[in-house]
Amino acid sequence: MREILDYSLADFLLFSPDVYFRLFELYNFDVWPAQLASPVAGLLICYLVRDGRKSQSRIISLCLAAIWLWVGYAFHALRYATINDWAILLTWACVCQAAVFLWAAAKPTPLRYEIETSLSGLVGTSLLVWAVFLYPSFAFLTGRNWTEAEFFGFAPDPTTVATFGLALLAAGHAGWVLLPVPLILTVISAVTALAMGTYQLLLISVAGIVATALMVRASAR
Repeated sequence: MREILDYSLADFLLFSPDVYFRLFELYNFDVWPAQLASPVAGLLICYLVRDGRKSQSRIISLCLAAIWLWVGYAFHALRYATINDWAILLTWACVCQAAVFLWAAAKPTPLRYEIETSLSGLVGTSLLVWAVFLYPSFAFLTGRNWTEAEFFGFAPDPTTVATFGLALLAAGHAGWVLLPVPLILTVISAVTALAMGTYQLLLISVAGIVATALMVRASAR
């Protein structure tokens, strides 16, 4: 029992921080210049979400379904799996999230997104903007090479943050359906960050906590 307690999270990690971030660098080189589509997709989503029409909300959900499938396949299955044997489970988690967005788009009354002046609306919009337009600069601000930047629609963390934002922008309390998978991925990301000692990556956990707290607050009213 004492020997087990002597272990730390880092002892269970199958890779170093350098290897982890190098993975993003190689990924970015492989898919370049597809990353240019990231801000374009973000602008499209921001444009469509501005008035909350059903037809536009369907397009948003379909876009996010495609994005989650891409992240699951292109990042987790093809790349992250080369350094982490558990990545296949993350791939299926992304598939599940894509299925949720497909359901949100296909049901007779689609999940509707709209920008409101409430606290949830403000935070949701801020998370969406941060994930799409500011998250890539996070690599540079934390001392990493800009080639290791993580882009919305390509990397899991900014895509997760954007999903938290959309959950807060969902009309009524329907955004709860979008939260389970992102919350699970957030916990996994937080544990990985702690194991690597890269505590700046815990900001995604802050996004998950804030989004969940605001959803609970809204539901309690």
